[in-house]
Amino acid sequence: AGRIEMIVDGGPTRIRQSSTVVGFENGAPVVLREGMITREMVKRATSTTILFVCGGNSCRSPMAESICREMLSQKYDISEDMLSEYGYEIFSAGISALDGGRVSPQAVKALRNMGYDAPWGSSARVTPEAINASDYIFTMTGDQKTNVLQLAPGTRSAVETLDPEGTGIADPIGG
Repeated sequence: AGRIEMIVDGGPTRIRQSSTVVGFENGAPVVLREGMITREMVKRATSTTILFVCGGNSCRSPMAESICREMLSQKYDISEDMLSEYGYEIFSAGISALDGGRVSPQAVKALRNMGYDAPWGSSARVTPEAINASDYIFTMTGDQKTNVLQLAPGTRSAVETLDPEGTGIADPIGG
């Protein structure tokens, strides 16, 4: 009825599985029919992963993660729980973090005083896998950027210091 300009039929595929059909609702990709390419594969291919890195993952990077989550949820007028559905995966980690540690009470208090939610989860040590899986990596200092690049040398273009001046964001631990 004039709605489709052309259909190309290349015959049966070698793998003999259906194609995957993806649409968009409110800017978020939605798998309408799952085929050879799974929902998880579509999600990975269409999402943007942002990683914030500091030293111990107890104050600066979890604070940056929380602020980023809030800013993106406001931009799209959605809850933070829906960010993943809109294609955003946001994490934080630390160069010398202990897995499973807590965000400092001072960081939680500072965030709440600024009107942000407390950070999610517990601390995690940054890994080459997390670095390589990230589209954007923001460190708090130049030394941390150097450490990230040493852990995963091929990520040079994805790593930036969060401070545009390049002087670094001082560690407020205990403050």
